[in-house]
Parts: sequence; C-alpha cells; structure tokens
Amino acid sequence: MHELDPTPLHKKKGAVPDLAECRTSKAWRWQFYAALHDVLIEEKGREALEALIETESKPHESAAAAVFACAMRVESQDPLAGLALVERVLTEDKCDPIDHDWLLLHKSRCLVELGELEEARRLAFEVQRLRTIAPQDPTAMAIAGSGADIIFTAGKWSSDLSQVITGRDTLAAWWRGQEVAWGLQNHFDDHFNAWAQGSTPTGDAGDDTWLKLRTASLLASTAADHSSWRHTSGLRAQHILTFTAGDQDDIIGALTLLRRVGDSKTLKKACHRLLQSGPAAAVRAAASLVNLEAASTTSIRADLQLIADAADVLETETADVHSRWILSTLADVAKFKMRFKPNFYATNMLLETLRVLVQVVSPTLRRELIDTVLALPPQTNKSTAHDWANVVAQIPDDAWTDDDRRAIFERRSSVDVDSAEHPDAPENPDVPDSRDAPDLRNVFDRVLADRDQQNREALETRIREGDLGALRAFGDIRDLDQTIVQKLLENLSAQLDQQIEELQGLESPGHEDFFATSTDHEGYVAGTLVLINAWHPSAACWAPIVRLLSIDCPFADHLRNPLKKLRQVSRRLPPEIADTLIEPLRLLMLNGVRNQYFFGIEDVRGEAAAALVAIRPSAISDQELWDLMTADTSEQRQAAVRLIAARGVSQGFDTLWAMSRDSDPWVRAAIANQVAVAASQTDTDDRFLPLLMRLLSSEGTLVARLVAVDLKRLARSDNADKLAEVLRDNISSEVRRAVASYDRAITA
Repeated sequence: MHELDPTPLHKKKGAVPDLAECRTSKAWRWQFYAALHDVLIEEKGREALEALIETESKPHESAAAAVFACAMRVESQDPLAGLALVERVLTEDKCDPIDHDWLLLHKSRCLVELGELEEARRLAFEVQRLRTIAPQDPTAMAIAGSGADIIFTAGKWSSDLSQVITGRDTLAAWWRGQEVAWGLQNHFDDHFNAWAQGSTPTGDAGDDTWLKLRTASLLASTAADHSSWRHTSGLRAQHILTFTAGDQDDIIGALTLLRRVGDSKTLKKACHRLLQSGPAAAVRAAASLVNLEAASTTSIRADLQLIADAADVLETETADVHSRWILSTLADVAKFKMRFKPNFYATNMLLETLRVLVQVVSPTLRRELIDTVLALPPQTNKSTAHDWANVVAQIPDDAWTDDDRRAIFERRSSVDVDSAEHPDAPENPDVPDSRDAPDLRNVFDRVLADRDQQNREALETRIREGDLGALRAFGDIRDLDQTIVQKLLENLSAQLDQQIEELQGLESPGHEDFFATSTDHEGYVAGTLVLINAWHPSAACWAPIVRLLSIDCPFADHLRNPLKKLRQVSRRLPPEIADTLIEPLRLLMLNGVRNQYFFGIEDVRGEAAAALVAIRPSAISDQELWDLMTADTSEQRQAAVRLIAARGVSQGFDTLWAMSRDSDPWVRAAIANQVAVAASQTDTDDRFLPLLMRLLSSEGTLVARLVAVDLKRLARSDNADKLAEVLRDNISSEVRRAVASYDRAITA
C-alpha cells in the first residue's frame, strides 16, 4: 500500500501496475489486485471483489477473494454478509487444509460479531490443528494465533492466557507490529517537526502514517485477528482526528471507525472535543450513520455511546428512531443480552442513552415514552429505578396530562396499599416489596407536586424529617413553610457537621475514612444548605458552611457544589455573612489544590475565585487578577473573565477581546456569556456584537450554549433580539429551546 500511483505493467519492477490493464487482464491475480485497490484506496463498491469468488478460479484464489471480501464486510459492520461469502466457498469444500481453516477462522470471526460465541469458539479450536499440520508455515501459524485470540476473547477469560500469548507470537504478528511502529514513528516525527517550527501539525488521510496503520489493520483483518484490527484501526482514527487539516468527511470517517471498533472511551473524548470546538456537524453526521438494528457485539456499546454524546445535535427524526429502538429493547433486555453478550450493564446503558434523548425527541415519541413509564411494573431494583428516574426527570412538565397524573397517583396508591399489607417488606428479605424504589417514587412525586395538595403535604412531612429526595421532588424551595425550613436546616447542619468531622479525621464510630463512609462526596448537602439559607435568611445557619470552607483537609472536590451555589446566590447573602466568607474563599482561591496519590489532583481554585468574584469583586487585587488571567486551569481564567465583567464590561472590553483568543473553549464561552449580558443592557455600545458574532461563529456548540443559558432571562432589547435571531437555527437543540423560551417571555 505504500506505492499507490498506478503505472503500466511493463514499467520497472516494483512499480504499481496500471489499474485499467489490471481490470482487463486475463490473469485472475491482476483482476484481484484492481478490485482490492478500488475497495481499499478508492473506497468504491465491493461488487468487483466479491464477483471474483464466482469466477473460474482456482480453489486458493476463491479462498483469497472470499477472505478479503469477508474482511471488508466485517470492517463495514456487516458480518452477516461476510459470513455468507465464506460459507459459499466452504460449501464447495475444494480448498487445501490451510485455506479451509483460513475460511473457518473468518466464519468464526463473523459469528463472534453476531453473538454466536459458542460456535465461534468451537471453530477457533478446530483451526488449532494447524499447529501440528503445518508448524513451519507462517500463514498457518498466523491463522492459529488469531484463533487463539478468539478462544480467549469469546470465552470470558476462561482460556489459558499463557497459551494465548504463545499462540499469538507469530511472524505475521511481528511484521504487523513493525508496520505500526513505522507508522507511529512517522506520526511522532511529523509532530516534532511541526513543534520545532512552531506550527500546528497538519496532514491528509493518505499520508505515510495512515498508510502504515492501514496496512497493519488490513494484515490483522485478513488474518481474522479481530483484536489487533480493532487496536490498529483505533490508532488510525486517532491519527486522522489529531493530524488531518480538519476535513469534515475525514472526521466523520474517523468517528465511524472508532464506533465500529468499539472504542467507546476514545469516541466519547473525541465527541466531547468536537462538540465544544467544532465541527459539531461532523458528530451529528457520524451519529446519523448509526443503525442499531445492524450493531455488532464489538460496536453496540460505542453505537449507544455516540448516540448519547451526539444527542443535543441530533435531528428529531434520528432521535425518534433510536429512542423507539431503545424502548423496544427495554421490553426484552434478555434478548439484547443474548444477541450482544454485553460486558456492561445493559439496562443502565440503554436508559442513560434514552435519558439524553428525551429533550430532543418529537412530542409523539415523548407520548410513547410516558405510556411506557406508566405501564412499568414496580421498579424495586434500586439501580434500575434510579436509571428510570433519570429518564422521567427529563420529561417536560407540560408533557404530562391530567390522566397521566391520575395514573401516577393510582400507581402510588396501589403500591402503598400493598405495602401496608406487608409493613416489614423493606427490612425483611423474605417479604416482597412491591413499591417503586425511592428514586423513582421521588420523581413521580415531583410530577404530582404542583397539582396534588395531598401529595405536596406528604412531601413536606418527609422534608421535615430530613428526606432530601423529597426536597428535590418538592420543587421551588421558596414555597417551604418556615417551620419545615427550621427542621430541615437542623438536619442539614447535623449532616454537614458529621462530614466536617470526617474530613478533619476525628474519631467517629464506624467512620474512619471519609471516602469510604461519607455518602456526600459531591457536596450535595452543603450545596442544599447554601440554597435554603439564601432563600430563608430568617432561619439561616451559615456556621457549618464557613467551617467547611475553612478546614484544612486532603480533599477538595466536595467543595465544588457549595462554591457553585454560593456564586449563584451571592446577591442574596447578608453583608455580615459575606464578610465571614471572604477569607476562606480567598485562601481556597490561592491554595485550593490537593494532589492525592490515589485520587489525582483536586483543584477548586477557579470555583473559589468565581464565588469570591460574585460575592465581593473588590476583595481581589489587580495582581491576583493578572495571576488568574495567566493561570494554567481554565476555571481560573474563567474566574478572571467574571472579575473583569464585574468591574465593567465596557471598561475591560479590550482585555476581554484579547482573552477571546484563549485556546480553551470554556474561556471563550465565558467571555461570550458576559458580553451577551452586557450587550442586552445597552444598544449604544457597538463594540459588543462584533465580538459576539466572532465567538458565535465557532463550529462547536459550547459558546452558543453559554450565551443561550442567560438569553431567556435577558430584558428585551434590539441586541437581545439580534442574538436570538442568530441562535434560532443553531445545531444545538438546547440552544433552540432557549430561543423558544425567550420568544415566549417577550410575548407573554
């Protein structure tokens, strides 16, 4: 694959032959060369290659054509068609033993992709006879080595690992490894040369690295070495994403390749980056190619991952198709497990994907989802109930009808009657519990809360007892009765005091390690206490919050939530409370980074700075601002943007313009957010909109989403109307919903 420029057949030895002459040649091998070149390099159809199986060819030629055609089918996620191709040659039974086992191995590979693991392993065991039949034949040993890998990977680690390693140590594997090494050497050389010249590395999909990695993946694929094909193809996709000039077709192809080889982790990272900085359209296009009906055992998790990652930018029709497939699959998860043999929690993955699709689907599909939810049997499994609760929580309030709410009420009433007959069911494992698990009950309560006074009073009783799930279901905390607030604050303060003791390492019965015992690693209790204090100042209890921010402990991530909440409610803080928070926030802004050997780096300096900016921007000096502007973390530079805006966007506009070239999309988005708010408040400063338009020209969605998040709260102005018009047809459904909210607000 290294020399690809066609030259006539009569030219010097080693030159690539002329393709037109190859296609018309009477020699089968030249026809095969041309057909394979068209598939691999020109990316044309496979018809000519597959037709060579039926020609008047010798048995070994038919075997070669069938193997290559089958490999191409598997690479394009069509193992069923690949299976049919090798079956045609196997049925004739004219091949010698090595070619016969070569075909058997590709049949085994196809069966793995189709979920027929037992039969696949049986065939892989069968080809191990080559070790005694042809121990000196490199091709035979490569076939046997690939079979050993199938035995291992399709058998859930039930094989002898040492035998697998020995079996895969073949000449073909060594040569493939050399191709990968050469390809990566080219990759690193090109990156180094670009670095040395101070430029960004660029290339195309046909550079030397691509060719070497494609050669390696082709060697693996034709040897039916599925694991090596996945690895080398994944490397090729990463090379395309990080090295090409950003051609959208190349990016779509790379994302599709990552999906087909099942590299869901890399795929998630790639989508995250592309959605933030662009081109987000490539993510949408790649997700539109997913066909869950045609998923393989290798691709299914990555298929679902790509759909979930791309949900915000999917077309409604595409989201409906995927959601309907998921709902159908959830009705018979056992069938899903039988087909795909997943090594992940299937119900969780399916429901998590459905959760992010809910906001994108059509009203018709949303109606189907509600009907499915209402027809669910009691969800007693806590994990499954939690996942369903996350789905239900995404359904807009106006999608629920009065009949739906009555059905939920009857569901709650019926299980309450049943549980009354078995009052000890939750504690006694011998007595079945027919109730929905708490998370799902809470989200149903939230649906009922605004329309059912009896249910609302029941929630208030639970909140008084410290039930935070009931508090989430209640809705607007400003509506809480003062006596309930007082009791709730007592419970929250007691929980936070216990957490502080754990953080300080104080002895407590059964609590010797904070991260082994605490149930509030995310800081939800502290964040809730901040909100309740802010909206009910007459009953507020701020002392635990001040203590939490002031203690010296080896962890920091638990502070993110309360710091974020402090920033959000900063304008509601009494001056005397703000005074007590300044010093601990300043210390966290300067020293709020913890480096744990096992847990990694936990850094809340940016969040602390943002909270301090919101509460008292004058508490931060110019020198500290400059330090924030040049800090290593995006969060700190975002805090600098907030401080500049707090001092006045007009006065700091030149600085914001300079910072708008920051390499981090979150910093650029933070600037766009602040400038958008300032622009909506005046139509006289003509500097704001040009900067906003430049930032909004990003092919990603992050800048638009951070502008849209405040759009519905902006007072109507000419600039606000212009922003809404620019965002109206944005690729992000979240942005479009924000524009719709703005339209409703200005017409109300």
